[in-house]
Amino acid sequence: MMRKLSSIGHKMAQPGYPAALDMPSVLSFLARNPHIDVPVDTSGVTPALVFSAQAQHRWALLKLLDDDFLRSDLTNINYEANSKSEVPSS
Repeated sequence: MMRKLSSIGHKMAQPGYPAALDMPSVLSFLARNPHIDVPVDTSGVTPALVFSAQAQHRWALLKLLDDDFLRSDLTNINYEANSKSEVPSS
């Protein structure tokens, strides 16, 4: 879990990553992917992600924040990534 938190911290320091991970984008992504079980509290003025200590929720939230979801350019299939390496742009 510490490795996942470190990865999130590293990405948050990259230009553009925090802005791309704004709440409207996250909520839109979760709406399109209901199988990703990250609780959202909609009782307040603005929606908020909910941390739950249950293992499946904990990991789902960390995977969401670490952007562990991919779409293949070749097949257009969506994947959940267990690990990934950034490909240098050409």
